[in-house]
Amino acid sequence: MSIAWITRPALAVWLAAGFAVLAHAGGYGDLVEPCGDTGTEEELQRCIDDHHKLVQERVDKLLDVLYERYREDEPALASLLESSQESWTQFATDKCEVQNYYSRGGTAYEVYIQACTVEQLRERERDLIWMVENP
Repeated sequence: MSIAWITRPALAVWLAAGFAVLAHAGGYGDLVEPCGDTGTEEELQRCIDDHHKLVQERVDKLLDVLYERYREDEPALASLLESSQESWTQFATDKCEVQNYYSRGGTAYEVYIQACTVEQLRERERDLIWMVENP
């Protein structure tokens, strides 16, 4: 199905509504709030990209704390954490591609993938926070 007939403003409204439905259904969470009122698809993509960078930076900082802790006390655990992070990254990528499989080829596909990736990073961040707070 082609959506070439949709104008950019209509697409932005459609995407915001779609994200609202996903958020309500346990989808892409609070990305709707900061990014839902953007005017164009490009602005929406830029907003989600900015959120991705922020969450990725927080995850990286948490990983650094854990790596530093484990390198000194438990080197085998540091190695295991590094391996598990690589596996988790592949899992999150695959999960987002599966969830958005039928959006491939659509104009909003990259937006959906990035929003899903941000949500996966937020889940990972919660897990890592728990690990930092519960050594």
